[in-house]
Amino acid sequence: YNLCIHWQNYVEAPPTISRALLDPSIAAPFAIAMIVSAFFLTWAVVQVAVALGRIIVRTGQVSAMPFVLLLTAVSCQLVAIAGMVVLSQFTGNVSQPLHDLGSYMLFFGHSFGTSLLGLLVYTQIGVVDLQDTRHIASSNRFLALRKQPRRAAVVAILGALFGVTYFGGKFLPDIYFFWQRTIMIVLEVVVIFSFLGFLVAFGPFMGFWSRGRKATAHDVVSGSG
Repeated sequence: YNLCIHWQNYVEAPPTISRALLDPSIAAPFAIAMIVSAFFLTWAVVQVAVALGRIIVRTGQVSAMPFVLLLTAVSCQLVAIAGMVVLSQFTGNVSQPLHDLGSYMLFFGHSFGTSLLGLLVYTQIGVVDLQDTRHIASSNRFLALRKQPRRAAVVAILGALFGVTYFGGKFLPDIYFFWQRTIMIVLEVVVIFSFLGFLVAFGPFMGFWSRGRKATAHDVVSGSG
């Protein structure tokens, strides 16, 4: 939409989300959408945290480290959500420093939070396997969780690539400006959706553990087959 009505602004550089928000007709509904999204994302993060917390408790771990890792990961995710609100409320027309701060909160928060959640899931899978907790490890829904560490690694790599493109681009000669911005905006969109995709992928696992019960016999039989 912004590219169509303000095409002349993008002759020298491709459109970015931040530049699109300079238009009040886009920034106003975007700000409202981000507030609504923040509530849903916060609820999703809390549900994931509760589900992971339950598996830590059920496997009887006495160390505080898993809970510290979980709390740190969730805190990073909440910082990212807060950053999403900040950057949408404070556009470049209002306060460029606050807009940049919100962007940093969003991408660094999600990158670190996702990486830590992936590490936590990896360690919990190891605990379940060592304990041979059949009613957990054999559940189809728990098997879906085993893919999360790999997804987290992909998200971390994408976040790192975006960071290198964003910060490294400041040191490139002007001749590469257009292509640097093009790669950056593509990565920006991909990284944002990868954050959301990682949280959505917890769905099957949360559907099982949020009910606070062990797997049924059907889960065990179908999972082990």
